[in-house]
Amino acid sequence: MKIEEKDLFYYVFHRELLSGEKQGYIDSNLHRFGESIRFLEDYKHTFHDVPAEQVEKLTQAVLKKADKFRSETGLFVTFHKKEGNFLSSSNVKLAADSVQMSKTSGVETFSDSDSNYLIKVMYDKEETKIFVIERDYNTVHNFKLIIYPGEKSYHLEDNKDPLVINEVSAIDKIDMIIN
Repeated sequence: MKIEEKDLFYYVFHRELLSGEKQGYIDSNLHRFGESIRFLEDYKHTFHDVPAEQVEKLTQAVLKKADKFRSETGLFVTFHKKEGNFLSSSNVKLAADSVQMSKTSGVETFSDSDSNYLIKVMYDKEETKIFVIERDYNTVHNFKLIIYPGEKSYHLEDNKDPLVINEVSAIDKIDMIIN
């Protein structure tokens, strides 16, 4: 299910405007949305003594600016190296586990702060393969990866196939911009 900032806003400020299905989904996935919800709750408490209509006007102005910024720049996500297993279920098999990759000599995992996305980087002697995995296994369309160090940029139509880079070099951080 797709949850947008507007849905999280309604979750904190106006639950009556949010469908029961979305409320239930957010309730059962607080680990994914916790940081955003805490921010909005802090925002709500900051304006506790301000009349509701002024808070609503200010909030709508902020949401409009956020929508405009997102439409101009896309959704921006930063990934950092992650220690340990991201997916612990024994019945989950990622593309990164396939037989064709048995000759890899290194694997690194990157995750965004909310763990909505996972990036697996697999190195072998001649190339680097980068797999982008959305938390609910949805296809991500029209996005750009920026690899650090070096700030090399790669555009991908979707995440159905890995990005293949014909060189091997260490990766410190990855930014993703979803248009």
